[in-house]
Parts: sequence; structure tokens; C-alpha cells
Amino acid sequence: MGGQATQKPTLELRHFIAIVTLAEELSYTKAARRLAMSQLGLSRLIQDAERRLNRKIFERNRSRAEFTDARRVCVAEARLAIEH
Repeated sequence: MGGQATQKPTLELRHFIAIVTLAEELSYTKAARRLAMSQLGLSRLIQDAERRLNRKIFERNRSRAEFTDARRVCVAEARLAIEH
């Protein structure tokens, strides 16, 4: 009655595809090339997904993307979303 329903974060198919591709490549350069987009565009897409989920999926450094603990669940869910 008086409580407010919490809305589950929503990701679009493009977010799922970007997450899975980056998880497979572990490189923004390679993932962006595979997705035919710029590295900046991929980075912004991943940041948007992380913002929507309110959690970090990847740690960034100069040479590669590294997974956070939340990554395993997120990538598994993303793969399921892409397959269905």
C-alpha cells in the first residue's frame, strides 16, 4: 500500500552484447573492433550498463579489461539474454 515498488534495472540487447564481447576479448580495442564501433563508444556503453546495474562489471586499466566479482553473474545473464 504505502511502499514503493523497486524497479529492476533494465539493460538493452546492445548492453548484453557489449558485456559478453568484452568478457570474451578482455580488450576494449579488440571488442570494439569486433563490434564495429569505437573504443569510446564501447566504454560508454559498458559504463551505462554499470550505471543501470549500480555495480562495476569490469575494472579498466591501460592494457586490458579485468573482471570484478560481479562479472560472472552479469556475463552469464547477458549470454542468456542474447540466446533467447
